[in-house]
Amino acid sequence: MTYEISFWRVPEGSTLEDVQAERNAAYDAWVAGTGGDDCYPHGLTERHRADWARLLRRITEEIGPGEAEEFPYGLDFWRIGPDGAFQLQYTGDTASIEIPHRHPGEAALPITDAAYRAARMVEEELGLLGHDHEVDQPVRTGDPRRAAARLGGVAAWAQRTLG
Repeated sequence: MTYEISFWRVPEGSTLEDVQAERNAAYDAWVAGTGGDDCYPHGLTERHRADWARLLRRITEEIGPGEAEEFPYGLDFWRIGPDGAFQLQYTGDTASIEIPHRHPGEAALPITDAAYRAARMVEEELGLLGHDHEVDQPVRTGDPRRAAARLGGVAAWAQRTLG
């Protein structure tokens, strides 16, 4: 289980809610066997790859280094630093940033701050719209402190309860 910030390509004239509803309908059709072979097609173009390379250069310059990999479903980047770790995944039309629940209480603020900085870069460089559903706030105007309170609270609970 991770803390997740999601990103979607939202065509002009559509809303984030429209795009999510379409994706959910495609997924439901795929599960029911009435959809195509893949409800999440991942056709990365050369433009997607160029945008990704530009984003990674910026993240490593402004936040810190990490490791990038390519998988059949898309592109991944793991940023591991003194403030914690997050994983960025990109498929062309969607992306996500996932943060492990390893940062209890106040220790969550440095990693959520880094993740939100990266999230704003994702919006700028990849043209995707980000939303943090954990605390129901858009990335562009969201407060990393709210995210840290949620992440830190869940991590503290997990450490107390699950040992």
